[in-house]
Parts: sequence; structure tokens; C-alpha cells
Amino acid sequence: MRIVLSVLKWIAIFLALVLLAIAGLPQLPVAKDMLGKGKYAAFLEAEAVPLDLGAAEAGLSFERSFYDHSLFMLNEIHGYADVQTLDLAMMRHLHEELGIRTYYAELSPAQAMAFNAYVLDGDDAPARRVFDGWAETATQWGNKEFFAKLGAVRSFNEAQPDEGKIVFVGVDTINGTVVPEAFANRPWPSEVPGFTDLASIRAVNDLLLKNALLRPSDVGRYTHILDNTGLLKALPGGAGEKFYGLWGLFHGGQVQINGLQPLAMRLGAEGGHFEGKVATVTSICVADCFNMMPARGLPGPLQGPDGEEFTLIPMTFDNPYLSRMRGLGEVLDVMGDADGLLIPTRHPDSPYTDGPRLVTQTGFLAMLQSFEYDGAAADASDAFIAHQGSAGLTPWKGEAFDITGEALKP
Repeated sequence: MRIVLSVLKWIAIFLALVLLAIAGLPQLPVAKDMLGKGKYAAFLEAEAVPLDLGAAEAGLSFERSFYDHSLFMLNEIHGYADVQTLDLAMMRHLHEELGIRTYYAELSPAQAMAFNAYVLDGDDAPARRVFDGWAETATQWGNKEFFAKLGAVRSFNEAQPDEGKIVFVGVDTINGTVVPEAFANRPWPSEVPGFTDLASIRAVNDLLLKNALLRPSDVGRYTHILDNTGLLKALPGGAGEKFYGLWGLFHGGQVQINGLQPLAMRLGAEGGHFEGKVATVTSICVADCFNMMPARGLPGPLQGPDGEEFTLIPMTFDNPYLSRMRGLGEVLDVMGDADGLLIPTRHPDSPYTDGPRLVTQTGFLAMLQSFEYDGAAADASDAFIAHQGSAGLTPWKGEAFDITGEALKP
């Protein structure tokens, strides 16, 4: 009996040690970051820009070389409400600094036409049909914050002369569930459209849609986007036009991610449509963030009891046990109570030219689903923006399941 008890005791001790090791494992990268944080903290104190999302341009300010590019992309993980505010601030800022008026959109040409009817003409009915279509397929783009952003663009445009109004140009593939038929039968533009005046820019979508309808149905998504982008550049005024748009996190990578070439990398590569002229800004959410996730992709316990299409889940980049981006300790210290912090990773004095900071995730979720950049932060993106405390998006229709009971509290 003594032998059995002794064996059980040592088994219990072994299991306790294993549990302690598992619990302590996620803290190892945190400890490594603490040992090397000095030069990063000093750089952030000197060069990072605190942001105020309540201001029209959020306090955005970049190195002068940043503005020399021709295509600007803000990258996000879909589902955070604050990114819609940040997108609007980026649009206003680049309009003020560079006169950018063409929104290079992760939309089909037909969807862009629907949005232009609202932001340029004040007719929101076509845009509402687009959002209704997204709601039918439980797509994250179907949310109230996105639609409110269109209303803000409409208000912005009302104060601009025609040559300064924001116009959406959709370069993405056609989504058959979202009213392309509302525009598919429009005639070909009577003249070759281009980037000469407001009417001509609007007609670019007609040309893109007609060309998309002529492509084989099995053409891949990036083939559509790259062909459409090449057409944009070939149109009158296209070579000199500057563009801005909000895209998903993967699309904005300037290095390979998980062995694949993202859109920004392809566009900016040698021989690409924006060779050497793509600038990207990558957003990451920290500190009490919630994300509106499609419920169908989540395990059963995370889905709502009443068949809700979406779940509001806590999703932050600074949780060492679930998912933590390396190097966020000093970012949070310098950010303090600001809404966000802009980190210019390609600044001449940037220490982000090598190492795992801002591009390597640790934690148990990262073990299950990796997102691996093939390079340092300065290779992956011109700048990073850490924004804190974002609410999740609000579904266009219905309610989201608040899994913690905290996401919807004021």
C-alpha cells in the first residue's frame, strides 16, 4: 500500500509540475521582451505618435517619405468597431495631405457603384441593398458602423468641390449574392473613363464591371483584383493617381505570410502595378477588445443560444495565454491612456528592422492557427497602429451573442 501511495504521490507531483510548466510557458516570450525592450521603448518615446480617434484625422502623422507612395492600404482583422473610425481618419488625412480622392475598395465594382450613389448623390437605397445582402450571408462587412462611415463620407463630400469628392472604385471579384444585377445592364461608358473628373472616375466602375463579366467564372479572386488594378493604371490619369483603401490583414502584407504572397506584396513587387509605391499601415487591437465573429466558424459553446449569426468575443493581441504579439509591453507603456499609438517601423532610426516584435504571435491560439510573416516588422508594413479597447461591430440585422456579458456594457 505504501508503494502505491508513493507512486500516486510522485504522479501527482509530476502532473503539478507539468501544469505549472504549461501555465508558465506563455510567459517566456513576455520575459524575453522585457530583457530587450530598452531600445524599443526609447524609439517609441521619441518617434511614435499618440492617436485620438475622436479627432477628424486622429492625430495621424507619418514620415515625409511615407507620402511619396501611390497606393496606401490600412490593414485590419475584420470585426473591430474602432477600425471604421480609423479608416475614416486615414481617408481624411490622406485627402488633406495628398488630395487623395479615389478609395481603392475591397468591393466589387457594382458594390462601389451602390456606395457612390450614397456618398455622392445622397441615395442610400442601393447601399442598403448591399448591406442586406451581406446580412443574408452573415458577412462581417454587414455592420452598422460601416454604414455610418458611409454617411460620414457623404457629409465630407458635401463640403468638397467635385474634384475633391471621395469616390469608391471596386476592384474585387463580383459577389453574386449582392445586387450586381442592379448595375450589370448599364451601357458601356460612351467614352473611355479615367481619373480626369468626377463623372469619369465614377464610370471606371462600369468599365471594371463589364470586364469582370467577360472573364471566365472560375477565375481566382486575385486575378480579378490584379487585372482590375492594371486596368485602372492604364486609364487616362491612372498612372499619376493616388489611391487609398481599407483591406483585410492578410492582403496588406508586404512579405509572404504563411508562405503565400499577399496583395500588397504583389502590387509593390518588381513589375507590379505599383512597383515600389505601396505603403501599408497594419492595425492591431489591445486591451479589452471585442470582435464580432461569424458564429458559424466558432465551436458550439461559443455560439449563441438563439441562433445568433455573430458572437462578440474578447479578442486582443496582448493576452499571453491566448494570443500575444511580441513587443507590445513597451507599446502599451508609451501609449498610456491614448486611443492608439502609431509606430513608424520604417523610420531611419527604427529598431524594428529585425526580430520578432510586432510580427510574431505567441499563446495557445497562435499554436492552433499561425500567422507567420516572412520578415521583420519593417519589412511587413510601413507602420503599425495599436489601438486599445475597441468594441465589436454591430450586426446590420439582428443581435450578436455577447459571450462574456461585458461587450455591450457602456
